[in-house]
Amino acid sequence: MLVAVGLGTLWGGCKTGGLGKLPDSANATAAFSPDGREIYVLQPHRMYVWDLAGKRIAQDRKVQQDEAGIAFSPAGAYVALAAQNKDDRKALVSLIRARDGQTVLTRELLDAEASSDRWYPRRTQAILAATDDGRWLAAFRLDSREVEIASVPDGRPALRTVVEGYFRSLAFNAAGDHLFVSSEAGPKKHTVMVLASSGGKWASVATLDGAFHPAWTAQGLAYASDRGIEMWSPTHARILIPKDPQIDLRPDANEAWFRVSPDGTHCILWDVAGFSVRETGSGKTVVAQEVDANRTPAVWAVAFLPGKIRALLATGDLVDVDLSARSVSRRASFGRPGQYSRNWLQDGASWDPSYSALLSPDGRYVALYRKDSGYELFATE
Repeated sequence: MLVAVGLGTLWGGCKTGGLGKLPDSANATAAFSPDGREIYVLQPHRMYVWDLAGKRIAQDRKVQQDEAGIAFSPAGAYVALAAQNKDDRKALVSLIRARDGQTVLTRELLDAEASSDRWYPRRTQAILAATDDGRWLAAFRLDSREVEIASVPDGRPALRTVVEGYFRSLAFNAAGDHLFVSSEAGPKKHTVMVLASSGGKWASVATLDGAFHPAWTAQGLAYASDRGIEMWSPTHARILIPKDPQIDLRPDANEAWFRVSPDGTHCILWDVAGFSVRETGSGKTVVAQEVDANRTPAVWAVAFLPGKIRALLATGDLVDVDLSARSVSRRASFGRPGQYSRNWLQDGASWDPSYSALLSPDGRYVALYRKDSGYELFATE
């Protein structure tokens, strides 16, 4: 049975459907909260939070500056908002408690003298981080090229350390007691530094030379290297998936072309020809599928559900990978965009996208963006 819904066609008689357009979103950027219950929409001089279940604006916040960006704590308990005027080196960073929209810390950061791309609002998810207990805020300082960890609510620096080379990203783990800092000093000179907290004091505990595209999992820190995909934890490190000719981990890409599941047991990898899912314990392939991606990344967005991986593909198809059955089923199709472009990617592949596609972390919602009309929401369950 087919059910036609707006831009998409949904398979199997599932209770899915179009939820309409987000208000005033034609000139906006958006991000789903980590729990998938809300979507944050940033317009010029405004940020609002859309309650997906209630289909309403739950919070509405005026932003004085021209541009803004957000970063979530691991579970979304706090949101870091960076706001900056176009011709101003000063960026105002606010740490906001998500449940009630209250600001618990405000501080000022400076762009580097030569910086003209306003990193704080445009790369907020990579450059700011907060813990779920609201105790710590981390930021890369463009003026001094230091990573700073500040305590909340007093804002006192608990640690400052210089980053050598080009800064890539930072993020706290779910427990809030470890922070990774990723950087690149030149071709094939990638480094991930791991900082840890003990008794309220932060210090470096590991330096992973050659590591890139890091991400926290329940088992530790997953990252790529010239050896393949690896996992670091405070007690040991191991290779999850050895490097082979079929894997191109793309160290210089802005976004990783792979994702390790939150529990650390599976990994989905893709290139311009298709995608595969592998077990991290054995390295064995669960499924592999070709995708007619027309020389673009085969996967736009990924969500991890119990027993399955949901992926939005470059063809516009939404597919489910059943990990037990080792099968792939098509759940919906939203069609290709009107042009093939790297702009049709998730998480800021372009700062001024003509198209973008977002999949909520729980896989229940898709948001499709067209610059002339804004974001349109679809339910996948």
